Amino acid sequence: MKGNRGIRSRIREACLNTPLFYFLVFLVFLEPSFLKTQTVLWDNLFDLGNLVLFAVLLIFYDWKKLSGFDVCLALMGLLLMESTVWHTGISSNIWKAAKYLWPAAAMVMMTEEGIWANKRALYRGVYVAAFFNIIVNLLTQLLFPDGLYLAQNLERHYWLGHDSEALMYMLAGMAFGFLDIQYRNFKKDFPLYCLLCLISSVIVNYLTSVLALTAVGILYFLSRISFFEKIISLKNALLVWAAMFLTLPVLRLHKIMEPVVVNLLHRTMDLSHRTYIWDCALDAIRKSPLTGYGVLSPQEFYLLIPGAEVFMNCHNYLLELLMWAGPLMLILFLILLFMTARNTDACRKDIGIRNTIIVLLGYFFGLTVTTYEMRTAFYLVLALAFHSHQILEATESPKVAASAPALSANSEETK
Repeated sequence: MKGNRGIRSRIREACLNTPLFYFLVFLVFLEPSFLKTQTVLWDNLFDLGNLVLFAVLLIFYDWKKLSGFDVCLALMGLLLMESTVWHTGISSNIWKAAKYLWPAAAMVMMTEEGIWANKRALYRGVYVAAFFNIIVNLLTQLLFPDGLYLAQNLERHYWLGHDSEALMYMLAGMAFGFLDIQYRNFKKDFPLYCLLCLISSVIVNYLTSVLALTAVGILYFLSRISFFEKIISLKNALLVWAAMFLTLPVLRLHKIMEPVVVNLLHRTMDLSHRTYIWDCALDAIRKSPLTGYGVLSPQEFYLLIPGAEVFMNCHNYLLELLMWAGPLMLILFLILLFMTARNTDACRKDIGIRNTIIVLLGYFFGLTVTTYEMRTAFYLVLALAFHSHQILEATESPKVAASAPALSANSEETK
C-alpha cells in the first residue's frame, strides 16, 4: 500500500508541476466545437479523454481542501440532474446534463490543485492552451471567411464554433495570461494575445465580443488609477450585472437608447431577435416556476420556444438557470458568486486579482446577451477568483519559488 501511495504521489507531483498537464486538461475539457460537431471520431476520442482525465483528477484531488465553492457547485449539479430526470425521465438528456457538469467540475479541481501545487505551471498551461486555440480560430476565420462549417441555422462557425464561444476562451486566456506574465521578464506576448482576440472579434463583426473586450481593456488601464482601483470589486461587478439583467431582458430599457443602437451600433431594436427569445423564455419560466425543465434536447427546447432552431439557447445565463431548475438553482448560483466576491474583494489591492475581477465583468456582459455551451471557461475563472487568498499565499514547489517573484509584489502595498 505504501508503495502504491508513493507511486501515486510521484505521478501526481509530476503532472501538477508541468504546464503540459494543464494545457492538455484545458484542451480536452474545452473541446473546440469543430471537433465536437463535425468529426464523430474526434468527438468520441475527446469524450473518452474527458472521462480518463476526470478520473485522474478525482484521484489526484486533495479532498481535505474541499471548499464551500466546491460544495455549492456540486449542489447545483445535483439539482440540474434531478430536474432533468424529473422532467424528461431516463433519457439521453441525462448524458447531456452530465457533459455540462463534469468538465466544469474538472476545471475547478484542476485550478484548485494547480494553485496549491504549482500555480506558475497552472497559469502557463492554461494561457498557452487558450493562445493556441485563438490562433487556430483566427486562421480559420482568415482562410474560410464564409465559415469553416455552417450550423443548422446557417450561421458561420469556425474552429471554436460560434463567435460567442470564442469569447469564453479569450477571457479565460486573459485572466490566466496576466497572472502568468507576472512571473517573467518577457511580457510582450500578452498584448499580442489581446490584440489577436480583438482582431478575431472584429473580423466576424461580433459586437458582443468587441464591446466586452474593449470594456475589459479600458478597465484594465483605469484600474491603475487610484480612484478606479478603489471601486473595482467583484461586488460592484455583480451590481453591474444585475443592472444589465434588469435593463435588458426584464425592463427592456435599451429602447430609450434607440439612436445609439440603430444608428451607431447598426443593430435592430430587438437586439438581433434577443427580445423575442427572452419573451419566450420568461413565458416558459412562468409555466414551470419552481422546477424549471431540466436540460432539454434541441427538439424539446424548440417546443417551448418556437423558432429556437435559430437561437439555440436563452441568450441570457440567468434565464437559462431558471429554465433548467427554477429559483433554487439561481439562489445557489448567487451564493457561489457572493462567496467568490467575499474572497476576491479582500485581495483586490493586488493587480492580478483586480484583473481577474475585470475579466469576470467581461463574462457577465457576455452572459447577459448570450449563453453558448462554453460556460466551463467561466467557472474556471470563477474558481480562480474564489481562491484569491491562495493565489497570494500558496507555496510553490522549491524550483518555482526560487525563480519566481510573489504575485503580491505587484500590489499597491508594495509599491
